[in-house]
Amino acid sequence: MGTRPAAGRRQTCEDGFRAGTAPGGLPLLGHAAALLRDPLGWMASLPRHGDLVEMRIGLARVFVPCHPELVHRLLVEDRTFDRGGPVYERLRDVLGDSLSTCPHARHRAQRRMLQPAFRTERLEVYAEAVGKAVTAVTAEWTHGRGIELTPALYEMSLSSTMAAMFGTHTATASVEELRRAISEVMRGIYLRAASPLRLDRLLFTAGRRFDRAHTVLAGAMDQVVARRRAAGTGPGDALNALMTAHGLTDTERREHCAGLLIAGSETSPAALAWAVVLLARHPDVERRLHAEADRVLGGRTARWEDLPRLTLTRRVVKETLRLYPPAWMTTRVAATDVEVAGTLVPRGSTLMFCPYMVHRNPAVFDHPDDFRPDRWTPDYERGLPRGAYVPFGGGAHLCIGNQVGTVFTELALATLAGRWQLTPEPCADLRPSPRAAIMHPRRLDVRLQERSAPRTD
Repeated sequence: MGTRPAAGRRQTCEDGFRAGTAPGGLPLLGHAAALLRDPLGWMASLPRHGDLVEMRIGLARVFVPCHPELVHRLLVEDRTFDRGGPVYERLRDVLGDSLSTCPHARHRAQRRMLQPAFRTERLEVYAEAVGKAVTAVTAEWTHGRGIELTPALYEMSLSSTMAAMFGTHTATASVEELRRAISEVMRGIYLRAASPLRLDRLLFTAGRRFDRAHTVLAGAMDQVVARRRAAGTGPGDALNALMTAHGLTDTERREHCAGLLIAGSETSPAALAWAVVLLARHPDVERRLHAEADRVLGGRTARWEDLPRLTLTRRVVKETLRLYPPAWMTTRVAATDVEVAGTLVPRGSTLMFCPYMVHRNPAVFDHPDDFRPDRWTPDYERGLPRGAYVPFGGGAHLCIGNQVGTVFTELALATLAGRWQLTPEPCADLRPSPRAAIMHPRRLDVRLQERSAPRTD
């Protein structure tokens, strides 16, 4: 146990898992250059070297579970594999020890505090907010116009999250400022994770941009808390849970709000953007999606009660999250010495978890790089091994907003499909964004084609 194989070689332990070491590390940098240059390609290459692959970021050893069963173990054994590592170190600069970042010891209490805001009845309120946000943003769209779609999707998501989680509304100019701040924060988080020796703070002005973005985000969340305190009352939303919780400081309330806003406004529009890209590449699926939207919605905005009948929409979203999970990489830290795949992972070691790589495992998914929404039948889902499909994580730390994110993406996608044909322009850059903690297309320019005159809801 604990023997390290030579770079690029593999060894098989008694439980059948193969441990290996990634080849090609550079002196002092390790594999950081590969993570910064081609992160998705690099991570996707690791299963060739084992079910658990060791690499280096700088001089630090990092262990990457590639087999679904090892991924499942990483996610459910949260006492052994605690939140930590470079991703969470950087996140805590912004979010403190809020629900999004807190270690195992504080997680249960934090989750219990916020869970009421994510009950089914609150999801219905959120669905209504999504409908209003999509309608407001698309009201300015005109047939034949070309737009950059991603900012519009972020405005939908930010507006609906602010309304449903915090009971407040934000002007379009403020939404754009918040969007840019959140994007810069998430970029800084990835640079921290992939850069050895905290070089992210030395990379040109990356550190200063991160700090400015943090200031904008913190200021906006302070205003949210102050407005609710001045109002004195509020609905049963997430902010109400924070305002009535005993022992929280306003700084902690702000950090919780920032975590909820980032989770709600970053991942869902990224998934929706990838759905638009994939549908444009597969016009047969897009035609079927349009037909479903016409049949179920008849030109109106999608509502909560429509979700059970939007079956193809649901499968499209599932397949999109498989191919392009927005939170494509995160980290954990070994809380104690632990054996994984016959390898000793010392206490304090970083483990890196990559849903993008796991979701494209050819041993689990037939034609793993193909967009095939119809694979998602109930029998198919039941037959998947544990840890094979984890766009929202798993175990006790399963994203508290996983249903919220799914509701947004399904309702927004169905509403857009019912009214618009979104065709990427030749100038669009549909490659995954480089060096970003949330994966989205680099630039999604589309041509708007109105499918039918929208009705009054």
